[in-house]
Amino acid sequence: MEWYYILIIVLGSLVLIVLGLCFYLYLRIFYNNRKGKPETLEPLKGKLYDPFADKSRSCIRKALSLPFEQVSLKVSRHKTLCARYYFSSDDAPTAILVHGYKGNGIRDFSGGVQEVIKRKNNVLVIDHHGHNLSSGRTITFGVKEKYDVLRWIEYINKRSNNPDIYLYGISMGAATVLMDCGLSLPSNVKAIIADCPYKSVKEEIKFTINKMGLKYAPLAPFIHLSALLFARFNLNKGEVKDYLKNNKLPILLIHGTADDIVPVTNSRGLKEEFPYIDYCEFEGSPHGLSYFIDYERYSKELDNFLDKISK
Repeated sequence: MEWYYILIIVLGSLVLIVLGLCFYLYLRIFYNNRKGKPETLEPLKGKLYDPFADKSRSCIRKALSLPFEQVSLKVSRHKTLCARYYFSSDDAPTAILVHGYKGNGIRDFSGGVQEVIKRKNNVLVIDHHGHNLSSGRTITFGVKEKYDVLRWIEYINKRSNNPDIYLYGISMGAATVLMDCGLSLPSNVKAIIADCPYKSVKEEIKFTINKMGLKYAPLAPFIHLSALLFARFNLNKGEVKDYLKNNKLPILLIHGTADDIVPVTNSRGLKEEFPYIDYCEFEGSPHGLSYFIDYERYSKELDNFLDKISK
């Protein structure tokens, strides 16, 4: 066999190996294999989370029992977004609730749905692309999801004659709504609440992979390539600080000090870089459970922030 045939076979084999590895990483990181499964409504499990499971389930049952309208938004021929709409009144402010990675708005916000409704707001609890009733399977950690949030803002404005809107995200949803600060948002978007966001998609993936006992550094080029080839987005576009540079919206950051999924250093870093941000920590709170750690303080922080922006 001629040498160049051998070279072609070797190179072809290497390409197939690289593509195979990239596709495997896509399935592990950027593909939602939980979509549609009932357990997405189950609370997070583990020694940090089990003590709050009963409270969480109670709040989930309450949210599911409240009257809502199932709404949808046709984005393209192959893409439909879905959401639950809890209506209060035509002139009420609207909160758009944005859930986390492989999550569900009802589960991830638990008591947050009732917390916003009790303020007589309209509430839109969205399903990210690739989650629950929305179409697709791919997750881009907020890089593309931020445009879907913008589409929901436009939907609310067409439906309710430009009410005041605030964005309320948790985990990946919190990073998503912070990225929305870099878009040309309508003037009736008044504020952003971000509960336990990460400040960098790359850093969050790195943290998670290292926590699994793997080494991020040798996998990094393949993760970037996987995102480009199969998830069709650039990981370098996932730096939250880049979207906050020209932001003029009030922001409230919330984070628990015992967060083992998105470390509290993420929010601390954002607060340090952007001092105008309102920031509160909840001592001992795991990921996304500050509401249950200290309900009274959490509710008061929301009240103070929302009262301030409404003046």
